[in-house]
Amino acid sequence: MTPRTILAVLALAAAPTLVGAQAPVAPPATPAAVPALKPDQQAALHCSAVFARIAHERAAGGAAAAALPDLGTRGREYFVRISARIIDDTGAGRPQISALFAGALADVDRTLMNARDPAPVLNAALAPCRTLLDLEVPQGRPETSPAG
Repeated sequence: MTPRTILAVLALAAAPTLVGAQAPVAPPATPAAVPALKPDQQAALHCSAVFARIAHERAAGGAAAAALPDLGTRGREYFVRISARIIDDTGAGRPQISALFAGALADVDRTLMNARDPAPVLNAALAPCRTLLDLEVPQGRPETSPAG
């Protein structure tokens, strides 16, 4: 991973609007030249959005929070690694990755829109994503650091 990629991913991961404490919002306008993703990249980005929405629900502390797993730093690390891989594979920059992620998050939010209780919907969406999370960021294995 190049230093430029690491910096772009860290800046993107630190962006508070991606998993911030506010209600879901419409995605920003899509920048030009957003790369077309392969199916595995789309699935990985979708899982990042599921993890982000779970983190949001847990942070909100509502009744649904108790029924959702605490993905902690593993979910964030997954997002960082997947974003870096997409940047490396496609040559996309931060604006393009942000637009792709916002679109994936909007897809998850549309699924949740009519749910009385988001926990069962998110847990169902999480089921296939757990495998990807475990493969990318195994439990008990140290996460990457900016220096390494």
